[in-house]
Amino acid sequence: MKRLLLTALFILACFFYSASYAGQVFKWVDDRGNTHFSDDLERVPPKYRDQVEEKRYNQKSRSGAKEPSVSSEAKSRRSGSTGQQKLKRFSVRYTPYEGTASRIIVPVKFNNSVTARMAFDTGAPGLIISPRLADRLGLYDKNYGLLETRAGGIGGSIPATRTIIDSVQVGGARAEFVPTTITGSISGAFEGLLGMVFVANYSVNIDTMNHVIIFSQLPPRANMPGGHSERWWKVNFHEFAAYRTAWKRFLDSLKNKSGGSVGDEQKKRAESQYKEADKLFRKLERYASDNSTPMHWRKY
Repeated sequence: MKRLLLTALFILACFFYSASYAGQVFKWVDDRGNTHFSDDLERVPPKYRDQVEEKRYNQKSRSGAKEPSVSSEAKSRRSGSTGQQKLKRFSVRYTPYEGTASRIIVPVKFNNSVTARMAFDTGAPGLIISPRLADRLGLYDKNYGLLETRAGGIGGSIPATRTIIDSVQVGGARAEFVPTTITGSISGAFEGLLGMVFVANYSVNIDTMNHVIIFSQLPPRANMPGGHSERWWKVNFHEFAAYRTAWKRFLDSLKNKSGGSVGDEQKKRAESQYKEADKLFRKLERYASDNSTPMHWRKY
């Protein structure tokens, strides 16, 4: 029994000693609650890679010299904070191809309920999803808030729908209150584009050799209500207020026209779209109030 214990301790010591040279160790917990370690991400079973924790260790010199000890007070002075929050890192496995195209396709969970394959596109500013995914999410429900608009690109513009999704999550990385465009499917291999709007609070590294995206939390910043910058708040208040104002003016112009030149269907559509625009704007206002957003950031 004693020999087995000594052997186990020796193996464990060797593992952490080798990890000190590797500089990083990956930790995960299996379905039975057992904790595992590896210095190679490829050895982590694919089903556990979404929840893997990466731990970094200071490398020791081969001469055996110890790193000078540093007091916790000195470490705090270096970091500039005495109670700094531990920042998290999330590693997410991605599919590297879609047909002959090289794309980064990741599983994304929407509104804590529906998971879909999305193309991670660092060149896209926002979130775009397909009508099929919108239907799976129940976004066409009458109370959700859907606004007719157009999505433009190099080749022109196409009909689209504007809405707001409550939450978007990739592995452990998460964003809330995400303005979203619903438009025709780009490919049968994925359900839309996940743009840079998702990663405002993370730095992103893409490991093309191992097909892994690593999201690293950024340090908390002052004046970021809801995790959003002043520019984000001003841009979105301006956008959704502009939609509401435009539809209100159009509706008023139809009401002021006399005679039969304006059909009932056109008036109904204008009334419906004004209500949808107002619904989205009020949703943004509530979100701003819940996060104590400064009033001068809400100007439009």
